Amino acid sequence: MTPSTPRALSAESGFSLIEVMVTTGILMVVSAVVMSGVLSMAQLNSTVTNRAQMFAGVRNATALLQQEVGQAGRVTLPGAATLSAAVAPGANTVNVSFSSNMFVGENVTIGTGDAAETVTVTAVGGGSITATFTSAHANNDPVSAEGAFSAGVIPPTVANGSTDWKLKIFGDINSNGSMVYVEYFCDIANGRLYRNQMAWNAGAKAAPTVDQILVENVQANPGNATPGTPVNSLFSSRWQATQRAATAPLLSGPRVIFITCG
Repeated sequence: MTPSTPRALSAESGFSLIEVMVTTGILMVVSAVVMSGVLSMAQLNSTVTNRAQMFAGVRNATALLQQEVGQAGRVTLPGAATLSAAVAPGANTVNVSFSSNMFVGENVTIGTGDAAETVTVTAVGGGSITATFTSAHANNDPVSAEGAFSAGVIPPTVANGSTDWKLKIFGDINSNGSMVYVEYFCDIANGRLYRNQMAWNAGAKAAPTVDQILVENVQANPGNATPGTPVNSLFSSRWQATQRAATAPLLSGPRVIFITCG
């Protein structure tokens, strides 16, 4: 029997340890670069999405502000009101189909055509109004409220009027015949813009709550020498610009959106 002779290993029999280590190192570097790119893209996508949501929130808030400033001071009734009884000339109380949203001092028009007249309400009861009538009016004559308040956006010249940090408006803001009071409040300390709505004749004003937040990341006006100090005394140019152009001045930063107040 002839002993077998070991065959020489060919170059294609496998990889050396050094070759495996070098290959593994190269794969790890490539994987790290790829993973870094994927993470960067994910972070960029998150940033873009977050910024888009913030811009959408700001656009919605300014659109709402624009609409409501345009509605400020509007006077309407929640439906077609009529007299529920005939009324004679003079200072009289007459029943109406409804008296909700009517108030003392309001001018309402009674009747139609040549028989129509405008009277000033001197008292409001449950389903009745009191006024001084010049003419007699029949049952079912229409009652309407027309016109608007001259100061639907409450100016700073009146007691408890608007300020650099608060915009106060009232009227048929929601176009549903209901008189409401709306207050926009820039809470610089907490970086929030609130919208607080209540009935126009509410006895007390509730403090803003979380569900009333319109925009977060609100900052004091960058032009202020002292943060939190209004640029002008009362009713700053920011709110005046809001009334004229119905838009708040916006500044966009790399990671945050600012709405300036004051």
